[in-house]
Amino acid sequence: MKITYNDTALDYNSHSLDFLLDSLDVTKGVYLASDTDYPGRYSRWDIGFDAPPIEILGFSDHTEFHALTARGEKLLQILQEVFKLHPTEDFKVSHADKVFLCCSIKQAKHCFAEEDRSKQPSPLSPLRHIMRHTIHSENFAGFYGAFKYDFLFCFNPIPLKNFREKRHKLFCLFIPDRIYILDHRKETTYCRNFEFSLGNISTKGMEHKARVPVAKIPFEKGSNPEIASNISDADYAKIVAQAKEHIRKGDVFELILSRKFHAPFDDHASTLFRNIRRVNPSPYEFLIQMGDEQLVGASPEMFVTISNGVISTKPIKGTRKRLAETDSTKAAPELVGPQSAQSRMTGSPRVRMEGWR
Repeated sequence: MKITYNDTALDYNSHSLDFLLDSLDVTKGVYLASDTDYPGRYSRWDIGFDAPPIEILGFSDHTEFHALTARGEKLLQILQEVFKLHPTEDFKVSHADKVFLCCSIKQAKHCFAEEDRSKQPSPLSPLRHIMRHTIHSENFAGFYGAFKYDFLFCFNPIPLKNFREKRHKLFCLFIPDRIYILDHRKETTYCRNFEFSLGNISTKGMEHKARVPVAKIPFEKGSNPEIASNISDADYAKIVAQAKEHIRKGDVFELILSRKFHAPFDDHASTLFRNIRRVNPSPYEFLIQMGDEQLVGASPEMFVTISNGVISTKPIKGTRKRLAETDSTKAAPELVGPQSAQSRMTGSPRVRMEGWR
């Protein structure tokens, strides 16, 4: 499969892509942004798309491709041809029609070493296969969306105690054919249009048009706005005390405790996203409209970034008691001392990456 593109310049202002946020209230898509500018690490930008042609859903034993537009039907035809021309032992196409393609994941025939466990057959296998057989020359073509925590169990199978729905999604991704990019530093805004082709099958000349609107979610007007949790403060304190005792005994060296908070919200996801950006501007902000659910949030943590084909990760590791000194270097010399100490806080392993970003 070959991906080509052309750019269309748009008028620049700091709110050039506001129309896209409004669109994500009625169509599927993704909006990513950064409201922090720091030399060498963060820069302010917005990127997003609506009405993607293809939606990809991952499940424990299969991966589904859904055509959401007429262009998506053509792209789905191309993907079917890719799988037909390049068969693999990791999965097989179990169903294919005009708007739906399903790949059944095959069980691994051998055991994988710890460092290779992510290479075993999984719902990601069809996506990796597409990447291996795609030719492109830019950095924005690819898969966009969200993964659920349970996706880890594809590589580390353990008995699950909590109930899961029969169609329990592990990820929801999109392949966009049009992306809007706003660069605050260069003060430019443009739209990048993609065309997909394989042999005599091509999306070129086809209109960009959404066909599947997002179902309206009934708002709970007048509902109790209080924030609630699935675990009370007192019960959570007991769990913390139990964890500390296990650590003291040497049963474990680290535990990650969590609880859920929830509250009703009677407005659009775009409104919540705008409020988060206004109240808590962050290096990484996101709104992912998946139809049956929306993912909205902001984070200061640069978990993974890609530059010139190199992956770097700088996750925020642990916490430290704040001392009285205002100079962090003097207050915490062990954090700027030996390389081993620094790596625990701002480790940056670098890995070469080929194919789609």
